Amino acid sequence: MARQQLAQSLSISAASVLVLNSVLFLAALLVVIGTPHRSAPKPARGCRGELDEGIRYLREDRLIAVIIVLLLVTNMLDTALLAVFLPVYTASILHDPVALGAIVGVMGATALLGNLLFGWLGHRAGARRLVFTVAFAVGGVSPQIVLALEAELPVILLVVGVSGTATGAVNPILAVVTYERIPERMRGRVLSLTTLVSQGGTPLGVLVGGLLVDGIGLVPTLWLTAGCYATAVVVPVLPVLREMNDPALATGEVAAGHP
Repeated sequence: MARQQLAQSLSISAASVLVLNSVLFLAALLVVIGTPHRSAPKPARGCRGELDEGIRYLREDRLIAVIIVLLLVTNMLDTALLAVFLPVYTASILHDPVALGAIVGVMGATALLGNLLFGWLGHRAGARRLVFTVAFAVGGVSPQIVLALEAELPVILLVVGVSGTATGAVNPILAVVTYERIPERMRGRVLSLTTLVSQGGTPLGVLVGGLLVDGIGLVPTLWLTAGCYATAVVVPVLPVLREMNDPALATGEVAAGHP
């Protein structure tokens, strides 16, 4: 009862949320418009030439290519979790719409906490690949399993809190590795391609997630996606990801073909 009263006191209408969201987007647009921009010289090879060069780099750098594929798969799973599985779970199993906001809020807050902690202590964490593998396993698999077990909300919040904190270490490691490996003059095109490919599957993740929930049910779908995530966790064990621990050496090898 107390939770319902608190939710009612803090709730605002859907229309108000949309208006607030629009105002924030407008504020962001004004910030971008008001930011001074420097004119950059046109590339000698043209946009198509630079794009081809970025694609060629990705073909040669095995580590970055593996990371892109890994992110493509896991981003699909994560998007399905946030956009499909959690709303259905809170509506059909917990029967509490407030739980959805609580779960997502804890995820976001602890992910931020994980980022801050890793930024502070990351240099003492040891081998990057080991930290990445552990963080990836804890952060990715555990939320799927706790939901598949139909746990109560306090247990879910505890698990997603630990998961979010662990996940906070993943992106900083990937950022450090990519910036150390990719030559400075190619970072723009390579990172753009990396983002394009890794995020390209997110709409498909929502579609497939919805079809699976409708076809086989929520709990079997959660076990299936937990298995997919567990399979993806095996990827960091591959020998090529040992280069995470010594990116400077790999940079020299890959960049040698790009004077």
